[in-house]
Amino acid sequence: MQIITRTLFEQPFGFLAMMLVAEIVLAAIWRERRTRGTARLLIVPAALAALVGVLSVLVVTDREQIRQACEQIAADLSAGKTDGLQIVLDDDATIDLGPYGGIGLNKQMTILAAKGAVSRWNIRQIAITKFRVEFGHRAIVDLTTVMTLESPDVGRRRTPLTWRTRWLKRPAGWRIVSISPPKQALGP
Repeated sequence: MQIITRTLFEQPFGFLAMMLVAEIVLAAIWRERRTRGTARLLIVPAALAALVGVLSVLVVTDREQIRQACEQIAADLSAGKTDGLQIVLDDDATIDLGPYGGIGLNKQMTILAAKGAVSRWNIRQIAITKFRVEFGHRAIVDLTTVMTLESPDVGRRRTPLTWRTRWLKRPAGWRIVSISPPKQALGP
């Protein structure tokens, strides 16, 4: 099911390329035969390509929803805000930031830790460079971010961090239920 979802809604370019090849083959056959049936067949790949193109724009998959939420969090933290994080953190979340903010944090404590980190490390930009989602009972998201930090001590520095988050689908959408500590030291 994930292959179909990814092929039709998230990355339809391969399917669209196949429809283009089918259209070219059918056009060549029609050119040789010039029959009404072959002419009607020319409509099928074009109609399928149009349908998949429209659906890929209209349908937002679970993977795309989680990706958009991660990008919103990164943009908000880059701007010194925690709005995106407050929205997607589940009320029952248990967050483990290790030495960067504590172990077993609830939602409110995590928001406070994030606000403190943004001001303490003077985060200028957070870019998501790698993103992978595995779906099961929960979605497990591995993502790598590159944070651009600025401080008088070290100047401007780019720090890559790898995060593992677990998400659960709630009626209001996907929510983070746990975050594991990042795999690289943070801070100047």
